[in-house]
Amino acid sequence: MWRPPDPGILKINIDGAFSSGNISGSTAYICRDSTGAMQEGFTCTAPASSAFQIEVQALNIALRHLLRIGKADAPTIIETDCLQVVDAVHDPQKTPWESRSLLAETTALLPCFSHLLIRFTRRDTNAPADWAAKAHSRGSLSFVEGLSPSPSFV
Repeated sequence: MWRPPDPGILKINIDGAFSSGNISGSTAYICRDSTGAMQEGFTCTAPASSAFQIEVQALNIALRHLLRIGKADAPTIIETDCLQVVDAVHDPQKTPWESRSLLAETTALLPCFSHLLIRFTRRDTNAPADWAAKAHSRGSLSFVEGLSPSPSFV
């Protein structure tokens, strides 16, 4: 079950969706506050040649978005259901060679953040981001710029 962060902390769930044989995938970003209220959310398409790469892209896009909106100093938790990404962020040597430059680009952003925690969460806890990434991939979201949470998501 998803748990809200402590007051004053933002919790962002990210996910990626990739189908073998494609040259891109879909990412999702859902940000909620300590009450569980959704603050913002979006999906987008990003280049990738593997499921791991689209998961790294999801993190990269989330970090760049946070910098763009001036949240580098905001206490923030980013959760992903891809343990391989969390492990790679903490130990880049665990990254498959074909994804090392993408991961290096992503980890180069980390020093910009003063209060950031990136951690693993189970897929069932990450269900809204998982659903959004897959729906974007299928082209079944009614709009791409933002997401409206259904009551079951909060």
